[in-house]
Amino acid sequence: YKEFLCDFIETYCDITPAGRTQINPRVALFETATTVFHGWDLYWYLAVLAESYLEYYPAESNTDEIYKKYSTLFPGTVFQRQLFQEYQIKQTGKIGNKIPDLKFTDIFGKTKKTSDLQGQYWGIVNLDKSLGMNEFLLRMADTLNFISGQKITFIVSSPASTDAELHDWAAKDKSKKLFILANSEKNKPAFDYLKVLPKFLIGLDGNNCIASYDQYGMYQFENLYSWPIESQPKTINLTTFWYSLGGAFFLAFVIVLTIRIRSKRKEKRLTLKRKMAQLEVDAVRSRMNPHFLFNALSSIQNLINKKQIEEANLFLARFGDLVRTILTQSSKPAIGLNEEIDMIRNYLQLEQLRFPFQFEISIDPAIDTFGIEVPPLLIQPHVENAVMHGISSLGASGKIQVGFTIDNNHLICKVTDNGPGYHPGTKTGNGGLGQGWKLTRQRIQLMKEQYGDDVSVEVQPLPDETEDNKESSGTTVIFRLPMQKPD
Repeated sequence: YKEFLCDFIETYCDITPAGRTQINPRVALFETATTVFHGWDLYWYLAVLAESYLEYYPAESNTDEIYKKYSTLFPGTVFQRQLFQEYQIKQTGKIGNKIPDLKFTDIFGKTKKTSDLQGQYWGIVNLDKSLGMNEFLLRMADTLNFISGQKITFIVSSPASTDAELHDWAAKDKSKKLFILANSEKNKPAFDYLKVLPKFLIGLDGNNCIASYDQYGMYQFENLYSWPIESQPKTINLTTFWYSLGGAFFLAFVIVLTIRIRSKRKEKRLTLKRKMAQLEVDAVRSRMNPHFLFNALSSIQNLINKKQIEEANLFLARFGDLVRTILTQSSKPAIGLNEEIDMIRNYLQLEQLRFPFQFEISIDPAIDTFGIEVPPLLIQPHVENAVMHGISSLGASGKIQVGFTIDNNHLICKVTDNGPGYHPGTKTGNGGLGQGWKLTRQRIQLMKEQYGDDVSVEVQPLPDETEDNKESSGTTVIFRLPMQKPD
């Protein structure tokens, strides 16, 4: 669903005149999102857009304008606080800011200070964990030296790389102007400063001030000639022009290829993660089936031991129908809400053969039970808990209520009993929640990892014990599930 939100906005911007004429693409995405989204969709999408924007913040144009657009929304939220903190950190890397007095030590033990580089061009190759992009930026640094005719010192920072990778880059350095930092404590102050800067080539002028960022490499070589150094040539000859043009085409090809490769790898990882999560969900569900079967067969055995043969036969017949339904539904990733309600009703009618309790199932009139899907065997185990650990000892005074309502585009299900209540720390039995509660908690966590949706289950806190209230008022288990509609 999140991928759909991103694809929808990007596609919308591509096909509308407003999107095509917008100077800054993130402004177009922002304006479109605030027009067509609301609620959680808008909150989540703007958080993702802001995170992407701040990653490249110092290299972007109109950065303050974009930040103001984000910062005025959702006041007091975690999103706004994190955005403000990240924005303040990124101020360090704005163009025109001076690099602090740092000491650099390379892999061969040589040292340089920012003061040693005063009065000359130099640059920083700030790398991340992506091996392909790192090699690409290093090639761009070498190309820049070749095209400009300058021998520019580039400080290479890559704290995530291995020593073998660092030495391999040094061996491939044709210009012999790469100063590759060693991953040691000596460079910790430098790494701490550089980690807030974008993972680009960063150009420094003769005053040790940030002069240029060039996304995906310094393909806009005219930036080089705008740096304020007297000895820098002011014109470019025809040979340089053709080299620049050829380099631009080469860079464009490498950029497209790199993006496609990274996209394919990311898609493959996500697919694998979903499959693994689904297998784990299936494993939890497979443990819940024997759990129910054991309890039901124990009930039949209890009726036989009491010589209640007619009731045992009726129980066994209804139990067969219920098991057939459960086995059919458990193989599906989702079932209709109407099917889940029918199964809960059949189960409670079955248990009434043993315990003379009362039950009530209420459904909000606004809910279309045939148009909503829920995970199978998610609610039923807690209805079973309400019988086994709640009202089984109360006789005709026992009561179970199952209610379905809608809240903020979520399905809310409450399972309430008037039994002795849930007391954390007690063993399974009266006052406990049974093995079904543990399995449900595991399953809810796996569903969060699989879908990323707002899924939860909780036990409502019990009232405090007083002189007038020696016993608790029962247990309420509340499920909160996103509204899923059939495909």
